[in-house]
Parts: sequence; C-alpha cells; structure tokens
Amino acid sequence: MEILTNIVMNKRILITAAAAFATCFSLSAQKKGDMVVGGSLSLTGTATTISSNIGDGDSEGEGDFAFQIAPSFGYFIADKLLVGGEIVFESKDDLSALAIAPFAQYYIPLLGNILSYTPGVSIGVGFGFAEETSPFLLAATISPFALEIKPTRHIGINVSLGSLYYSMASTTIESEVMGKDLKVTTTTHAYGFEFKDAIN
Repeated sequence: MEILTNIVMNKRILITAAAAFATCFSLSAQKKGDMVVGGSLSLTGTATTISSNIGDGDSEGEGDFAFQIAPSFGYFIADKLLVGGEIVFESKDDLSALAIAPFAQYYIPLLGNILSYTPGVSIGVGFGFAEETSPFLLAATISPFALEIKPTRHIGINVSLGSLYYSMASTTIESEVMGKDLKVTTTTHAYGFEFKDAIN
C-alpha cells in the first residue's frame, strides 16, 4: 500500500513521493512486543518515441528515470496490531522528495501463519526539493485489500491489491517581474482508488 503525492512542476516534471507501509520484504511477527523491520526499493525508467509520417519519421523524446528507497520499522503494541513508520526518499530528474509516514495495520490470519489479511491506514508528510521551489506534500491512504505472505517464519511479503488514497501538494514559486517580487502558490488535490495486483 502506498501513499502517493504527485507534484506537477512548471517544467512539466512529475514526481511521486511515496510513503508506503506495505513493504516488499520484512522481518515479520504478530505478537505484542514483536518488531517488524522492512523496506522497499524502486527503480523506474521511461522512454518516448514519437512517430510521424512527415519529415524524418520517428524521433526520440525525453526519457525519465526515478529512484526510490523506503526503509520502515513497526512495533506490535498488541497482538496482531502493528504501528510504525517509514521514511521515503525519491529522486526524479531535477526534483527530489523526502517523506515520513506513520502507519497502522491489523493482522487477521487466513491460512495459519502462511497468509494473513492486513488492512491498514497511513498518513505521509514530506517536502520536495528543486531549484526554484520546495513543495509541501501531504497524503493519506486506506488499504482494505492487503495481504501478507510468509514463506518462512520470520520473513513476510506484503501485497497490496487496492487502496483508497488522497494527496495534496502545495508549491510556491518566487520570482522577480519588472522589478517587483512575485509569489505564486499552487495547491493540487488528488484522490481515488488504486488497484495493484503486484508485490509492493
């Protein structure tokens, strides 16, 4: 499950600051006092080819590359109830973002210790870093369709099959126009349902 906050910069750059509590791999348990250590790593790249029957034909567009790392830690404050937090760093082109996301998950065993239903909620707060601005990020996610698969006793793989999310990004750009200071603040809101049949 991910918290996604999207920022569209004046150069048409889109970055996602993700604060996820469903980790790819974690050292997992479910009893009061147990701890969960996990994290995720993401590398994504895109390339664009523009086809045309006029002029030179195909041409290469701009490509994007994004890197994200998100270590997490959780503590069972009661049997089957996990609370914790995650620190997320993401970089894409000339914009980077850092977010902190506290989370809570409840574990419901479905198939002994092998498979558990793990619905949860999380809230993320962060900042972006670019040449002209430092956007403020806020996001919240409810993950009603999350599962944990445990191939071994102490290792779990979390899978998100869908989540409800809300995100907000506020960007302020300051510049000088005709000798006068100009300050423009843009706030964007996004919400929806994200379906992901994949390991997060």
